[in-house]
Amino acid sequence: MKWYYFSFFIILFISCSDKKRVPSELIQPAKMQAILMDILIIDAVNSIKQGADQSLNITDLNSKSIATVLENYQISDAAFKKSYSYYLAHPDILKPIADSISAIASRQVINSYSDTLNTHSNDTNIPDVKRRIRHRF
Repeated sequence: MKWYYFSFFIILFISCSDKKRVPSELIQPAKMQAILMDILIIDAVNSIKQGADQSLNITDLNSKSIATVLENYQISDAAFKKSYSYYLAHPDILKPIADSISAIASRQVINSYSDTLNTHSNDTNIPDVKRRIRHRF
């Protein structure tokens, strides 16, 4: 009877241990994070371009840009779509990736504001402004 319980717990442990592991044929989380970050940046840049030139088609711009990003990472469109579908179906794996992207973007915004504030060295309230900006994000 002891072996029965022991076997049951071993099987249970093994079945639960790989739930957050991404299959090897898919894009792994670190690379997926980098790809998604690049796609989000390109989307933002294309939105700015479209704001300046209303004749631009944002869908075409994004499609071409995403193809370029995937080419740079040597990922096929089919492999990306398959991996992205997997991540969407597993929000427990996608959430840390999205949170990391958000944290990186927030740090970049803060750093760009800090760099801007550092260029205005005559302003006596710069430390106070920097502190308020950091607490805002």
